[in-house]
Amino acid sequence: MLLIYTKETTARFTYIVEQIFTQILGLEYLAETDEAKLKNHKGLIINYSDISIDGSLQIIPHGLLSEKNSSKKTLKVGKWEDLPVFFETSGDIPFDLFSAAFYLLSRYEEYFPEQLDQHGRFRAEESIACKHNFLQKPVVDCWAHKLKNILLKKDPTLQFAEPQYRFTPTIDIDNLFAYKHRDMFRTISGVIYNIAWRNFDQVNRRFRTILGKEKDPFDNISEIIALHKSRNLEDIFFLHFGDFGKYDKRTIDIRREWNVFKKTFDTTSSVGLHISYQAAFSPSHIVKEKNRMETELGVSVSKNRFHYLRFRVPESYQILLKNGITEDYSMGYSRHIGFRAGTSFPFPFFDLTENKKTELLIHPFVMMDVALKHGLHLEPTQNAMETIKNSIDEVKNVNGTLVTIFHNESLSEDRHWAGWSGLYELILTEAKKK
Repeated sequence: MLLIYTKETTARFTYIVEQIFTQILGLEYLAETDEAKLKNHKGLIINYSDISIDGSLQIIPHGLLSEKNSSKKTLKVGKWEDLPVFFETSGDIPFDLFSAAFYLLSRYEEYFPEQLDQHGRFRAEESIACKHNFLQKPVVDCWAHKLKNILLKKDPTLQFAEPQYRFTPTIDIDNLFAYKHRDMFRTISGVIYNIAWRNFDQVNRRFRTILGKEKDPFDNISEIIALHKSRNLEDIFFLHFGDFGKYDKRTIDIRREWNVFKKTFDTTSSVGLHISYQAAFSPSHIVKEKNRMETELGVSVSKNRFHYLRFRVPESYQILLKNGITEDYSMGYSRHIGFRAGTSFPFPFFDLTENKKTELLIHPFVMMDVALKHGLHLEPTQNAMETIKNSIDEVKNVNGTLVTIFHNESLSEDRHWAGWSGLYELILTEAKKK
């Protein structure tokens, strides 16, 4: 068995070695703080200290894992062969891999933002990954696999039980319908807006839909579920139960809509809460929306994704925990694809304000339809698949979990989303491949 020697087993140290060795690499290990016991160990030793231990693989600590408080860090990025690294030291591994991985997974940098964006979110441009052009690589996973190869060279008998690559497509439903089940005021307002912008085709389509002569363009959930089922994929739908607002466009009667719609979902699909824009930083609103969803659908809500990805670390996660939500799928950016936390694996939220691991499991996503269209300005063509395939391959290479976000609206073929449902089928096919 691998032994990791460290002078102290702090909460931060325990958290990150568990994630790297158990969750990412599937390797059993033992942590030891008593130097005298090292002489009796017959296997390989990782020496996470500044002392010399014959025959060990030394990683010299930077100090981050021993700190009990947090402060803004100035980081210098170097290279470990082909991989970017920081917290460089002079051990056998040329940087403190454990501290660097902890920095990214804990979202340490998000506790000290210089400027939030217009929606109160951490800006991708402020992240170390974006500044140094490694956002599109799961560096924590890559570091772990590079370490694995080094360990195997020193001890070929080590047994790794790595997880298998997984793909989880997720769908956000901000509006179940484009035209149906809206109140009279919203319908009239929509007609006036369309006429003002001379969108007469939309006026015609609206009335044809309301009169039952044409299917509502957003009413495509059954088709999406069928796409996933045909590929044996386990999907998750995140449902918006917030009130109407500037960025929350639910404009229908919730009870009436769900009585029409909820039978669409079957036992192969999971559902989660899509916390509204205005509820993101409001505990009382989150409680109301969670209760509303549980009442209307008769389900127990444990999964969440924030609408507009509007959340802040640690406040938003603390609110989720206090309200019984144990999984979040918001870890990514709305205008960039890649790995916001440097990993493709689910990981527990570590709360730096309390310096402890929590029960909230974070599921990072890799790509979102809005980022592909408006962030990267991709068109729904075969050429776009080259960029998308690169991200898919990064996850496959580390046996990680690929999570994607699309909306029923983006798969509706309605207006500016024409062609995207075809691209989505290509993504499903490529992502499903082993």
